[in-house]
Amino acid sequence: MTALELAGFGVRVERTRRGPRVLAPKGRADLVEVLRAEVARRVPHLRDEGIVALPDVPRVGACETCGDPLANGRGGMCDLCCVARHKALVQLGRVAP
Repeated sequence: MTALELAGFGVRVERTRRGPRVLAPKGRADLVEVLRAEVARRVPHLRDEGIVALPDVPRVGACETCGDPLANGRGGMCDLCCVARHKALVQLGRVAP
């Protein structure tokens, strides 16, 4: 499932100074589990492929990392890759948990 599909079900990711924060509708633990699985699938790629450098010119309409569709006119990383990138940085000791 993509971040855009999860957003359609009400799952949001707030990007804060301390890292991404996941917000899901009450009673929808199933959606949180789907998000966790999608993030877990992305973490090894981001950790192993070099997560510091991103393209100079962001793609519009697709995630720079996984290629999943993004909302109209949006570029950069999808919310799932944003969460996965933060987890990878924590695992590498580059940011505090």
